[in-house]
Formats: sequence, C-alpha cells, structure tokens
Amino acid sequence: MWDPATGSLRSHASTGLTDAGADLLQTTALRAEDVPELVGMLTDREPRIISSDTSSPALRRLLDGVGTSDVVAVPLLAGTTFLGVATAGWTRGQAPTQLDGDVMARLRGVGDQATTALQKARLLATVSHQATHDALTGLPNRVLFLDRLVAGIPTAAEGAHVAVLFCDLDRFKEVNDTLGHAAGDELLRQVAARLRGVVRPGDTVGRLSGDEFAIILPGLVSPEDARRLADRVTGCFAEPFRLDGTDVAVGTSVGVAVHAVGSDGTAEQLLREADAAMYRHKQGHRSAR
Repeated sequence: MWDPATGSLRSHASTGLTDAGADLLQTTALRAEDVPELVGMLTDREPRIISSDTSSPALRRLLDGVGTSDVVAVPLLAGTTFLGVATAGWTRGQAPTQLDGDVMARLRGVGDQATTALQKARLLATVSHQATHDALTGLPNRVLFLDRLVAGIPTAAEGAHVAVLFCDLDRFKEVNDTLGHAAGDELLRQVAARLRGVVRPGDTVGRLSGDEFAIILPGLVSPEDARRLADRVTGCFAEPFRLDGTDVAVGTSVGVAVHAVGSDGTAEQLLREADAAMYRHKQGHRSAR
C-alpha cells in the first residue's frame, strides 16, 4: 500500500512466503527515493517485470530476503490515484518463461479486484468516521464519546477512577453575533486544538454539540487528579484566540464528575453530573461579576 505522507510502500498482506520472509516484507518500507522502479511506476503507472539480479540495491535486499528472484508488479489505480502495488513472485528457476503474457493479464485482474475492494473499504471508513466524528473539529461526537465512556467505566483498573470534564464556552454567542459564524467555527476549531494539546494521550476529547465539549479522563489515582486536569483545561483559555485578525478573549466553564470503582452509575449519569457541575460553575461566574 502507498503512503503519500511518507512517500513509501509498505506490505499489508502476503501469502506463500516463509514466516521469516513474511515478517521481513511486513516490516520493510520501500521509499521512492531509494527505489527507482517505484519512481518509474509512479510516473507512468505501468506494470513492471523485476529481477533481483538487475534491481536497485534496496529492492534486491528485500527480494533476496524473502526468497524471491523474479517479480511481476502492477499498480493499483483508482482513476489517477495511486493506491499501491500487487505483486506475484517466484523463487529462482521457478518463474514462467514468459512473464508478460498470461501472468501479467491474470495479475492485472487481481489488481482490478483489489482496487475495487480498497475503494469500498475507504468509502466505508469515511462513512463510519463521519457518523462518529464532528465534521467541523474532527473530534468524536456525542455518539462515539458515550461509546468510549461506556466502554471505559467497567474496564477501569482496580483502585482507579474515571472522570468526565464538561466544558462550555463563555461568550461564544457574542463571537457569532459580532464577528460572524465563520469566526465562530474557527473559534471551535482552535478550542478543539487547545484541548487536544492539554490532555493526556489516553484521554478522549469530544464535541457534544454547539459550544459544548467534554473530556474522558480514565485511570485517575484519586478524584483530586480530575480537578488538576480541569485546571489545565481552564488554563488553556488564558491566551486570547486570533479570529479574523482580532484577539478575542474567550473563557470556559468546566464541570467535573468522577466515577469511582464499584459505583453502579451509568455513562449517561456521569455525563449529566458533569453537565450540572459545569452549570453551577457558570452560575458562580455570573454571580461573582
């Protein structure tokens, strides 16, 4: 499969190799800068017949390592998009005398089927992602957030706690009314980025609706850890947001709810408790003004 981000090919499936050969193929990335044969295929999108005796050094090392002498490779193309390569290889002395006839035609057929399957899989992945993620920020939506919270509560380690932070933006409506909805959307994207930046690797940040965000905090040693993480979330709003060329100060109200090990509370209850705590926090802000 072709990874355009790294400019390399990496094997995702193989058959007929030894365990050692399959492991080597699976763990080897063929970078375009090291493999002229790959550059040629990227350029003309045409099949290749490759012999280890005349191949580039990087490709020769791989072929010798997996025990292959002769290879037929066809590109997997979706329109003009290069998806990867399908190959068939033989050990030394086992290859048919003619590799550009029936062998090539059959491998092209396999390549066409693989391309169709890959396109369907990518479409399914896109639809699945859209159903569980917020289109604006890319964060998990309420459905996925609750699924992860439901899964996280019973699997909490003994002695650990799971907490939820519920965040609501201050002055969001004012931003929409004064700077427009495009600025409001940009604010939500920037908030999502800041929240991602202050949580731990195993935490989940989600956008539940409008200007409401929530965070799942698993594996807490004590309930006080949730408050410390809530302070970090509040702190990431200290700097103003740059919107439409203007610095805009936007704060947040944060509610915290902790699920202790052994509690029979549900994910929905925990989220409602965090929401209620956020509302109390917001009301406290208003009273203090």
